Amino acid sequence: MPGQSFDITHVPNGAYYIEIIANPLKVLRESNTSNDVSLRRVILGGRPGHRTVRVPAWHGIDPESGPATGPGPAPVPIPSPTG
Repeated sequence: MPGQSFDITHVPNGAYYIEIIANPLKVLRESNTSNDVSLRRVILGGRPGHRTVRVPAWHGIDPESGPATGPGPAPVPIPSPTG
């Protein structure tokens, strides 16, 4: 989606934290906004042209495990814009 991606081409491999903000424009009325900001750990790996991004499980939610009845997908390689 527009505005929800960023270029990691020149970011070194390693672990990073991405800040996620819910309702940043305050268009939704909320009685409590204390849980609108969260940090997610993201691990970059691979090599130029064959990057990988891994997002570890968080509070029992594992984006890499797939359905509870089967194995999850492998980390997704991200192609380099230079080929």
